[in-house]
Amino acid sequence: MGKMVFTVSGAVAELERNIIGERVTAGLRRVKKEGKTLGRPRMIVDRERVRQLHGQGNSVRIIPAQLGLTKYIVHSIVAG
Repeated sequence: MGKMVFTVSGAVAELERNIIGERVTAGLRRVKKEGKTLGRPRMIVDRERVRQLHGQGNSVRIIPAQLGLTKYIVHSIVAG
């Protein structure tokens, strides 16, 4: 009897998970159809300014603080 209850509750949980997934997919489709953009807004980065500051001897920790960027972005610009 316990095994049956466990199986039924597992099936109900799986059904609920599938319904949630369908709702999320439908919502994303609706938002795209309305023309809205999803995700984080893109950052406008002045690559030349980053290279200039790095060339002046500023560290990769100081440059992001001055320009409001992340260390990852500065590393990718300086390394590339």
